[in-house]
Amino acid sequence: MDRKGFTLIELLVVIAIIAVLIALLLPAVQQAREAARRTQCRNNMHQVALALHNYHDTHGCFPPGRVDTGSYCMNHSWLTLILPFVDETALYNAYNFSLQCAPHSYCSSSTGAANTTVTQSTLMQYCCPSDQAPVIYGNVRGSNTVGNFGTNQNEGTFNPGKGKGLFWLCSTVRIRDIRDGTSQTFAGGERAYGLGDGPGWGGGFFGAMEGETYMPMNPFDMANVNASRQRSFASRHEGGSFFFFADGAVRFLSENIDMSTYHALSTIANNEVVDDEDY
Repeated sequence: MDRKGFTLIELLVVIAIIAVLIALLLPAVQQAREAARRTQCRNNMHQVALALHNYHDTHGCFPPGRVDTGSYCMNHSWLTLILPFVDETALYNAYNFSLQCAPHSYCSSSTGAANTTVTQSTLMQYCCPSDQAPVIYGNVRGSNTVGNFGTNQNEGTFNPGKGKGLFWLCSTVRIRDIRDGTSQTFAGGERAYGLGDGPGWGGGFFGAMEGETYMPMNPFDMANVNASRQRSFASRHEGGSFFFFADGAVRFLSENIDMSTYHALSTIANNEVVDDEDY
């Protein structure tokens, strides 16, 4: 009786076809996963933007970028101040604002250790799922959310507000102060791990919680790790980064955005006119 079945050649052809199909399917699966991560990242940014507006409604202004504790590196972060508005009231109540915050790894001081229980907490609403798991920098848990300082933090380190963004030391920016328009001014955006010591939501060094537009977005290919590079906006999304605007909107900006437009979007009252088609 004849036996029917695959010959060796036929079996190899079938295996080759399956391998090709898997090779074609894998990129599609990866793209679908990244699309889901981008959606989650956008949602996280939107929650932060809403929290800022709820803070504004309660206090009459946006939170200060940093609250002065008398130490250059150990100021309280705006991301700590909005904790009640991102459903983290318990963490906010556990944070002792009468102490210095837990230091970022830029700073060697061990004071403020009483707040590390809070500042080492992982807050996924401040993180981008496309980046690596949030690590600890010094005594501060990493995040991917930074506020908008403006064009250059070096200009404003000892001259608060000169960067002309929404956040700086002891800032009290109100919506009416954003004369360039809330829809034409971003409040903050992403910073990926790997740029210097990276961002940390719990406070500390000013570069850990505020970003600037002095350098182009996503400067991963630059050889020198310098202060301006560490403070740049960046993400692990291909082609650009998400930014949350002062009107509450979240938009994806291309890393190839014209630098004059990029600067204009980061200042609050420079009277620049930006067309939506420019970004």
